[in-house]
Amino acid sequence: MEKEFYIDLIYKSFSGDLSEEEQNQLENWLSESEANKKEADVLEKTWQLSANFSKDFEINLDAEFAQLQDRIDLDEKGNVQEAIVKTMPTIRKKSWWKPLSVAAAVLLLAAAVFIFNQNPATAEMLAMETLEGEMKEVALADGSKVWLNENSKLTYPDAMNGEERRVTLTGEAFFDITKNPSKPFIIDTRDAEVKVLGTSFEVRAIDDEIRTEVVVKTGRVSLGKKNDLKPIELTANQKGIYNSKTGKKLNYEVKNLNSISWQNNMLEFNDLPLEKVLEDVENHFGIKVILENQDLLKCKYGSLFPDAKEAEVLKGISSVFKMKLVESGERTYRLKGGDCQNTSE
Repeated sequence: MEKEFYIDLIYKSFSGDLSEEEQNQLENWLSESEANKKEADVLEKTWQLSANFSKDFEINLDAEFAQLQDRIDLDEKGNVQEAIVKTMPTIRKKSWWKPLSVAAAVLLLAAAVFIFNQNPATAEMLAMETLEGEMKEVALADGSKVWLNENSKLTYPDAMNGEERRVTLTGEAFFDITKNPSKPFIIDTRDAEVKVLGTSFEVRAIDDEIRTEVVVKTGRVSLGKKNDLKPIELTANQKGIYNSKTGKKLNYEVKNLNSISWQNNMLEFNDLPLEKVLEDVENHFGIKVILENQDLLKCKYGSLFPDAKEAEVLKGISSVFKMKLVESGERTYRLKGGDCQNTSE
C-alpha cells in the first residue's frame, strides 16, 4: 500500500476515527520496521504542536501550498519541519473529515508525504566496526550488502528515504549494491567520493594512507575528490586510484581481482609473473614467502583456486616450477631451487 494510506490512518488514529480493521492495518505496518515507527512519531509531534494554534484560522489554500513549497525548497537548510508546524490550524477531536478542515487536512497530508518520501534526516545513523583479523557482513536497508575487512568502519542510515543512498567508510570494504538508477549510492571517505548506481566493487580508504583505491568487479563506478566535477569512471576489471596529496587520478586494467580475495576467498592467476603471484599469496594468507632463486621472478604462472587454502596454493606453485617448499619460522616459507621456460619478458 502507498505511504499516503498509512499517513491517513495515523491522523485518523489521532482523532479517534479508526475502524477495527484500520487499527489492525496500522499496527501491522508500525511493527514492520523501526523506520515506520519513527515516521509515525514525527507526525504525532507535528499533530501535537498544531494544537497550540487558534481554531479560528482563515486559510488561503493556494497561499498555504505556495508557502509549503517554498519551505520544501529550503529542505537542505533544515527549515521544512518548522514550516509544517507554522501552517497548522487547530483541529478538534472527531473533526478530521469536516468540510471546514479540508484545507488544513490537505496541507497536513502534503507535509506528511514530504517527510515520508523526501526528508532523510529522520533516519538513524548506525555504525559497524571490525577488529584486527575480523571480517563482517552488513545488510543495508535498500538490500545492498557490504563486507568489511579488518580494522574498518562503516557508518550508514537505518533507512534510505532520500534522493540518494550515502554511507561513510574508513578502511576497506567490498560492496554489492542493489541497482536503483533514481537513487545513486555514494560512499564518502576521508578524501574522496565513490558514486555508483548498482554494481560490485572494493574500496580501500585507510586513514593513514593518502590513496583511495577502487577495484570494480561488475558495473560502473566513479571516483574522485569530494564534489569533483571530473571524476574518473571505472568499469569491470578496472582499478582506480585517487591521491589526496597530489590530486592525481589513475585508472588501469587489472588481470585478476585478487585484491578482493579476502571477501570471496578466491585466488586467480592469469599468466602473472611469479613475483606478483607470491605478493598476492602473502597478502591473502598473511604469510611471508621467500623465493631463493631470483631468476624465477619473471616466470609466468596461471591457476584458479575457488576456495583458496594455504597449503594447496603453495604446493601448487612449487610443483609447477619444481621447487622445494620448506617452512622457515612462524608464518614464513622458503621456495628452493626450481626452473621455468616461460617468462614475462
